[in-house]
Amino acid sequence: MTIKKKRTKIILPSILTVSLTCGLLLTGCQKTPDQSAVVSKAGGLSEDVIADPLKDGETQTLNLPEHWDTTVTWSNDRGVFHADQKLESVTTGNLPVIEVSQKKLELEQLNGLISYFAGGEILYQTQELTSEYYQNLLDRIKNREGFYADNSVEYDLTGLEKLVEEVLPLAPEQTPLQEIGQIEYTSKKTDPAYEAKRKSLEAYGYDFLPDTTKQDGMEIHFQATVGADAKGTINAETYDPEAGNYSIFSWSEGNGIELATIENTLARENLTTDYGVPAGSVKESFMEKLQTLKDRMEETALLEETAEDEAEKVLKDLNLENMQLLSSDKILWYAQSDYPEATILEHQESLWNADPNLGKTGYRLTYVPSVSGLKINQDKSGYPDDSGFAYAPSMPVEQIYIVVTEDGIRSFKWKGMSQEERVVTENVKLLAFDEIESRLIDQVKYLYPSSQPAEDKTVFGYDVATVELGYTYIPAYKNPQNAWLVPAWFFTISESTDTTAELGTAGRKTEGYQTDYIVLNATDGGRIGSYWR
Repeated sequence: MTIKKKRTKIILPSILTVSLTCGLLLTGCQKTPDQSAVVSKAGGLSEDVIADPLKDGETQTLNLPEHWDTTVTWSNDRGVFHADQKLESVTTGNLPVIEVSQKKLELEQLNGLISYFAGGEILYQTQELTSEYYQNLLDRIKNREGFYADNSVEYDLTGLEKLVEEVLPLAPEQTPLQEIGQIEYTSKKTDPAYEAKRKSLEAYGYDFLPDTTKQDGMEIHFQATVGADAKGTINAETYDPEAGNYSIFSWSEGNGIELATIENTLARENLTTDYGVPAGSVKESFMEKLQTLKDRMEETALLEETAEDEAEKVLKDLNLENMQLLSSDKILWYAQSDYPEATILEHQESLWNADPNLGKTGYRLTYVPSVSGLKINQDKSGYPDDSGFAYAPSMPVEQIYIVVTEDGIRSFKWKGMSQEERVVTENVKLLAFDEIESRLIDQVKYLYPSSQPAEDKTVFGYDVATVELGYTYIPAYKNPQNAWLVPAWFFTISESTDTTAELGTAGRKTEGYQTDYIVLNATDGGRIGSYWR
């Protein structure tokens, strides 16, 4: 993100708040919290939160409880919020509110990125998955081979078979590689597997996969296969307000399996083991494979510090030294030929087929810009928040992902490119932490209302797993295609269930079966929803 030097203080009218009733929300919800944590945020920056700017070299300290230990229950003690966290005071300089806008990935910059990552390799047009590919997939499903040998993995094989049959006639035959003569943006063909899955979900009332046909038809895409041996790929897209997209560039030599993917898949499979796992079943073998992949990731000999040094050299070469490390996650990386990228239809089968011994261990490093030393992040809920009770940004936070293995840099992805437009105000006041705690508890109780029968004794727990102060996006006042960078609290909530009181010896306590994220505006406690495309 390009940050301008000029600082201008602008005071906008106070926020207008609109109360909405429970009738507009989820069925069975409890009383809407009275505080602004769940009111519409359509107005500007409140004058109450604007603070005088600090002098040069001056700092401010946000005092936090050394030990945050809170337990709150509701619904006859069947809903339990619990926080047990060691906190440290935060010292910063000014905490400005900054307006940013999306930035186009111009052809000159695209050419520079391609030159850096592809070197002198010849670029070829990307080959779509062929009819032979889908016919082989269809045969495996019909013959119940390998991963599809039985239904123990809760897979709707009949429905999947029908989807592949719909995709098959749309897939092309194999064609020779065609060299790309000139680097330019073009339209692209909508992925038939994605479209079949989207329409299938839509038929059942689920619309979380967006229709991309209009966007795919616009000349904003660049796709290439790197080298005659097809060991690498490049994909890029430039921002166009008519497309509702964002700029992105990615280069990769192969594909990876993240530790989080393995852990989340294991958690989902474990949720369905109440009645045991059939011996010799695909489910039993699948869970064993997942555990083997997880164990393989833990064996890495690559030092995390070494991976960071290599990644930061790339950032320096590309003049992106303003980016800070947000997270480091273990990954198992494969050559394209050893772990082909799966379509949306057979992601789990790809995990099933992955050979742990062929993967190279390494790290997926995520870098983000920062403001006053606080990292810019975004809600990771992964679903749209259109209820009107949260700020809903129209653009994603700028992030760079770099994969490093013992063989060096294997992947680079830069998304959400942005640029600064103006400084709305140079410094803001933050809401006291006890007020933030109150808003968080209100949100948890609001998001997870009890709908169980009065006699049911199952206990649902919501534990604060992590807490961090950073920056994030909210819609820019009267300019919603842009975003305001504001201080925000990021909370990770770990869900648990306890059925021992309800079922006695047949019951059990399941901890951490799902992780949720709640982001609150640090100036007023309002919930900030996820960007969704």
